[in-house]
Amino acid sequence: MRAAWKKCIILLGVGWATACLIISTAQAQDDAHTTAHGITESGGTTPAVVPEFNAERAFIVSQQAIGRKLSTYQLTDSTGRTVSFGDYIGQPIVINMVYTSCHHICPTLTKHLANVVAIGRDALGQDAFTVFTVGFDTAADTPQQMAMFAAQRGIQDPRWHFVSADESSIQALSAELGFLYQSSPRGFDHITQTTVIDGAGVIRNQVYGVKFDPPLLIEPLKHTLRGQVFAADTVEGWWRDIKLLCTVYDPASGRYHFDYSLIVALIMGLACLSIVAVFILRAWRSSRRLGITP
Repeated sequence: MRAAWKKCIILLGVGWATACLIISTAQAQDDAHTTAHGITESGGTTPAVVPEFNAERAFIVSQQAIGRKLSTYQLTDSTGRTVSFGDYIGQPIVINMVYTSCHHICPTLTKHLANVVAIGRDALGQDAFTVFTVGFDTAADTPQQMAMFAAQRGIQDPRWHFVSADESSIQALSAELGFLYQSSPRGFDHITQTTVIDGAGVIRNQVYGVKFDPPLLIEPLKHTLRGQVFAADTVEGWWRDIKLLCTVYDPASGRYHFDYSLIVALIMGLACLSIVAVFILRAWRSSRRLGITP
């Protein structure tokens, strides 16, 4: 009798496990079926599987773009005016790419970028750099949509251009920037990057993430501006170079400020070098008078 009960319990356990396996398999097949079908233009279904966006490859392609010289391109701003990167040769340019029908990532990135740009304007100068936000969804990102996208973010910076372009220009620009994107059921999957271009039109830095610390963008801009000022080799250029060098980020306030202690340290350092130079010169003259040869 006891043996019979044990067999019943074992059979019930096996039956329950089999039932769970069948249910989970059916659910998995149903999920796979749902994922493998997209909506066609006619409203039916097609068994085309949407490939998963490869974030690792996107990062590698983005990094490979650093050091590449950017072409000029003909773009249309939100007022319908034709603009080009070539119009701003000689100063740094910041570029980020969005699609205006995005409901979360692109608006959040642009809003955060606006805060960082404002910090950069205060630290480096109101006209120190230019920003381009490029709509890569050519079917939807018209000049009117780009204007609305900017207005919804409250951006009124005269040196920030919200631009669109034709399909071939967008594809070529994306390739040069190392910006990968692909269509998905949600709209587009894409790498979230902000690119810094130097005054010669060369890609110098890529900044990643929807939200990032201001120095990740502003420090490369400082470095680019300092190089340009140094090349000018004028008193005004040297002073501006020193100001850029001594403008440092304060994590507590989230802003940049001019650090006078660096100026003091620089002056003290020069004073010490001058004293050492005078001492060496006097010692050399003294040895010459005494006829001592080194």
